[in-house]
Amino acid sequence: MLRQNASGNIQRLAQYSERQNAGFEITDSMKMGVSGQVQTFTRNQTATQNREIPLAAQAALHPKIRLASAIGKTGARTVLRNPYRSPLIPTTVQNLSVSPHSHEYYGQLTDIILDSFYPSTCSSCNVKMTGRVSTRSYVAKCPKCRKHVSRISHTPFAYLKLPLWTVGWVLDQSATKYPQVITGAEIKRCLNISEDAALRLKKRVQVFASQHKSAVESLFYSELKKRFHKSKDLLEPDKKDINKRVTTPVGNRPIPQSDSVVLFSAKERSNKGRKRFRHHGQTASIYLTDSLGGRQVGVMVQTTTWKGGPALYESIPNQQTKTILPIIQRQIPKNTPFFTDMGMDWLKPYNRNHRTVNHNLQSKRGTGKSRRRFQQNGIHTQAAEGRQGALKTAFRAYRYIKPEHSQLYLNEYSFFGALKYYGAERITSQNQSLLGQNQRPKTKQQGWGLSGMNFSTHNQY
Repeated sequence: MLRQNASGNIQRLAQYSERQNAGFEITDSMKMGVSGQVQTFTRNQTATQNREIPLAAQAALHPKIRLASAIGKTGARTVLRNPYRSPLIPTTVQNLSVSPHSHEYYGQLTDIILDSFYPSTCSSCNVKMTGRVSTRSYVAKCPKCRKHVSRISHTPFAYLKLPLWTVGWVLDQSATKYPQVITGAEIKRCLNISEDAALRLKKRVQVFASQHKSAVESLFYSELKKRFHKSKDLLEPDKKDINKRVTTPVGNRPIPQSDSVVLFSAKERSNKGRKRFRHHGQTASIYLTDSLGGRQVGVMVQTTTWKGGPALYESIPNQQTKTILPIIQRQIPKNTPFFTDMGMDWLKPYNRNHRTVNHNLQSKRGTGKSRRRFQQNGIHTQAAEGRQGALKTAFRAYRYIKPEHSQLYLNEYSFFGALKYYGAERITSQNQSLLGQNQRPKTKQQGWGLSGMNFSTHNQY
C-alpha cells in the first residue's frame, strides 16, 4: 500500500512539473497538494526502497535550490538538495557539478586550488595562464602565446609521485574535519598507499599551510586594527569591586586574548625518576633533567585568539620576554585591548591597554583559591583556553610530535581554522598582495623545505 501511494505521489509531482513547464496556471490548492505529497513521500521513503522524486518536479517545487545528481556504486541516482562545496573553493569560482566521491571531483578541486593559491602568469604576455593540456594535467598554457609552464613547480607539490587528485583529497579532508586532524595513518588507509608516501603527502600539506601563515597573520592583525581604531582606552581594574568591568569603553567588541599550554610533556618516568630543579613552571615539564642532557622533548604553545575568531599558534621553548614579545608585536597592534594571565604582566609597558587576570586569586575565607579566579573585572582568557582544549583534543591523534617539527603541525591546524573563518578568497588575495601579483610563495626562502625532514620516525605518525 505504501509503495502504491509513493508511486502515485511521484506521478502527480511529474504532472505538476509538466503543467508548470507548459505554461498552465498553477493554483494555490495544487501547490499545497503537492507539498503534502512531498511530505507523504518523505515518510514513505524507506518503505519504497529510496525511490526518488524526478528532477523536474524537484526543480518546480524548489526553484531557488541548485540540484545535483550523483551516480553511486549501485548505479542509482541520488538527488542532492544542498550540493557539497569544499571550503577550499573561493566564492568567485563556480561549484563543481560532479560527485564529491570520485577521482574526477578531487582532480578538478586540485586544479582550483593550484589556480587560486599558486596562479601561473605568463612572463612574456603578463596574463594569467588559463589554458590546459589534455594529456598533461600539471601543465598550464598561455592563451596568447601558447607557452607551457608547470603548475606545480615551486610549490609544495612539486615532484609528487602520486596522482594530483590525492592533493585535493587530503586538503579537502583536512578542511572538512577541522577541528579534528587527519593523520598519516588515515591517509595511508584511505588512499591505500605506503607509509612513506602518506607521511610525505602530509608534510606537503603542512608546508602548504606554512606558506600562507603570513597572510593569515596579516588578516588577523588588520582586523584587530580596524576593530579598535580610535577606540577609548580600557579602564583600570578595581580591586575593591571585582564586578566593575574594564571593557565599558569598547562595548561588546571581542578582545584578543593569549595564553600558553603544554601539549606534550616529559614526566618523571621519562627522566628515570629524577626530579627537575633547574626549570620551573610549565617550562619544567618540557625539558629532561640536566643529568640526562636537559634537552627539550615536550611542546609548549602560545595561543592568541578572540571569542569566535581564528587562532594563531606558536611553538615556544620558554616563556621569557624575548621569546613571546616578538610574537605578540607581530600579531597584536600597538595599544590594542589585550587580555592575558599574570604570567605576562611584563607586557604593560609595551601596551597600555593590556590587562591581566589572576588565576591564583585566594578566597576571602582563606580556604584556598577563589571561584572568581577565572574572571575579574571582565578580564579573562577563556577564549584562548577553549582553543587550547580543542588543540589538545585534536593532537591526541598524533600521540607525540617532536619539538623541532611542532611548528609545522601548528601552522597546519591554524591555517584550516583561518580558512573556515576568512575563506579561501581572502587568504589568497592577501597572500598575493604580500608577495606581489606575479609571484608565488617560495618554499625554500621561507625555511619550510622538505629536504631536511625525517619521514622515517613513527612518533609523528
